[in-house]
Amino acid sequence: MLLDLLEKLPKILENCNVSLNEDQIKTLAEALTKFNKGILPTRVLKRELKISYEETHKLMIFLMTKGLLKTKYKIYCENDMITGMAKTYDDPAEIPISTCDRCDRGCSLIKNLVVEFEVNV
Repeated sequence: MLLDLLEKLPKILENCNVSLNEDQIKTLAEALTKFNKGILPTRVLKRELKISYEETHKLMIFLMTKGLLKTKYKIYCENDMITGMAKTYDDPAEIPISTCDRCDRGCSLIKNLVVEFEVNV
Protein backbone atom coordinates (compact mmCIF):
# COMPACT_ATOMS: atom_id res chain seq x y z
CA MET A 1 0.00 0.00 0.00
CA LEU A 2 2.83 2.43 0.88
CA LEU A 3 4.54 1.99 -2.50
CA ASP A 4 1.26 2.47 -4.34
CA LEU A 5 0.55 5.63 -2.36
CA LEU A 6 4.09 6.94 -2.94
CA GLU A 7 3.52 6.63 -6.69
CA LYS A 8 0.14 8.40 -6.61
CA LEU A 9 0.80 11.23 -4.13
CA PRO A 10 2.99 13.49 -6.33
CA LYS A 11 0.24 13.56 -8.98
CA ILE A 12 -2.49 14.09 -6.38
CA LEU A 13 -0.56 16.98 -4.79
CA GLU A 14 0.11 18.82 -8.08
CA ASN A 15 -2.62 21.42 -7.51
CA CYS A 16 -2.18 21.69 -3.76
CA ASN A 17 -1.37 25.14 -2.36
CA VAL A 18 1.10 23.56 0.07
CA SER A 19 4.43 22.75 -1.52
CA LEU A 20 6.07 19.54 -0.28
CA ASN A 21 9.48 18.16 -1.21
CA GLU A 22 10.15 14.47 -1.94
CA ASP A 23 11.04 13.66 1.67
CA GLN A 24 7.86 15.34 2.93
CA ILE A 25 5.76 13.43 0.37
CA LYS A 26 7.33 10.17 1.57
CA THR A 27 6.63 11.16 5.19
CA LEU A 28 3.03 12.04 4.26
CA ALA A 29 2.58 8.65 2.57
CA GLU A 30 3.95 6.91 5.67
CA ALA A 31 1.61 8.87 7.96
CA LEU A 32 -1.43 8.15 5.78
CA THR A 33 -0.54 4.45 5.74
CA LYS A 34 0.09 4.33 9.49
CA PHE A 35 -3.18 6.08 10.38
CA ASN A 36 -5.30 4.38 7.67
CA LYS A 37 -8.86 3.85 8.96
CA GLY A 38 -8.01 5.93 12.02
CA ILE A 39 -7.85 9.58 13.01
CA LEU A 40 -4.78 11.50 11.80
CA PRO A 41 -4.03 14.15 14.44
CA THR A 42 -3.26 17.55 12.94
CA ARG A 43 -0.37 18.08 15.35
CA VAL A 44 1.25 14.80 14.24
CA LEU A 45 1.12 15.77 10.57
CA LYS A 46 2.45 19.25 11.37
CA ARG A 47 5.33 17.81 13.37
CA GLU A 48 6.24 15.10 10.86
CA LEU A 49 6.15 17.38 7.81
CA LYS A 50 7.70 20.35 9.65
CA ILE A 51 5.11 22.79 8.31
CA SER A 52 2.91 25.45 9.94
CA TYR A 53 -0.59 24.81 11.30
CA GLU A 54 -1.98 26.93 8.46
CA GLU A 55 -0.21 24.76 5.87
CA THR A 56 -1.28 21.61 7.71
CA HIS A 57 -4.91 22.76 7.66
CA LYS A 58 -4.75 23.60 3.93
CA LEU A 59 -3.11 20.24 3.18
CA MET A 60 -5.69 18.27 5.17
CA ILE A 61 -8.59 20.08 3.50
CA PHE A 62 -7.00 19.42 0.10
CA LEU A 63 -6.53 15.71 0.92
CA MET A 64 -10.17 15.60 2.02
CA THR A 65 -11.29 16.94 -1.39
CA LYS A 66 -9.24 14.15 -3.00
CA GLY A 67 -10.92 11.47 -0.89
CA LEU A 68 -7.86 10.55 1.17
CA LEU A 69 -9.28 12.05 4.35
CA LYS A 70 -12.83 12.06 5.66
CA THR A 71 -14.21 14.53 8.18
CA LYS A 72 -15.32 13.22 11.54
CA TYR A 73 -16.98 15.22 14.30
CA LYS A 74 -16.03 14.68 17.91
CA ILE A 75 -17.56 16.13 21.04
CA TYR A 76 -14.81 17.59 23.19
CA CYS A 77 -15.23 17.14 26.91
CA GLU A 78 -12.85 18.82 29.34
CA ASN A 79 -13.33 15.85 31.65
CA ASP A 80 -12.35 13.10 29.18
CA MET A 81 -9.91 11.77 31.78
CA ILE A 82 -12.94 11.06 33.95
CA THR A 83 -15.61 10.31 31.36
CA GLY A 84 -13.60 8.21 28.91
CA MET A 85 -13.22 8.46 25.16
CA ALA A 86 -15.45 10.96 23.38
CA LYS A 87 -17.96 9.79 20.79
CA THR A 88 -17.22 10.53 17.12
CA TYR A 89 -19.89 11.23 14.50
CA ASP A 90 -19.82 11.02 10.69
CA ASP A 91 -22.38 13.77 10.23
CA PRO A 92 -23.02 16.80 12.44
CA ALA A 93 -26.75 16.21 11.93
CA GLU A 94 -26.37 13.02 14.03
CA ILE A 95 -25.28 15.01 17.07
CA PRO A 96 -28.09 15.41 19.57
CA ILE A 97 -28.90 19.02 20.45
CA SER A 98 -28.67 18.53 24.16
CA THR A 99 -26.34 18.79 27.09
CA CYS A 100 -23.59 16.35 27.91
CA ASP A 101 -24.53 13.73 30.48
CA ARG A 102 -21.01 12.34 30.79
CA CYS A 103 -19.99 14.71 33.56
CA ASP A 104 -21.62 17.23 35.88
CA ARG A 105 -20.72 20.30 33.77
CA GLY A 106 -23.77 19.97 31.50
CA CYS A 107 -21.98 21.39 28.45
CA SER A 108 -23.85 21.91 25.19
CA LEU A 109 -22.76 19.14 22.83
CA ILE A 110 -22.93 21.20 19.65
CA LYS A 111 -20.79 23.98 21.18
CA ASN A 112 -18.00 21.50 21.96
CA LEU A 113 -17.69 20.12 18.44
CA VAL A 114 -14.20 19.37 17.08
CA VAL A 115 -13.47 18.43 13.46
CA GLU A 116 -11.05 15.53 12.96
CA PHE A 117 -9.85 13.72 9.86
CA GLU A 118 -10.02 9.97 9.32
CA VAL A 119 -7.57 8.51 6.81
CA ASN A 120 -9.15 6.57 3.96
CA VAL A 121 -6.42 5.28 1.63
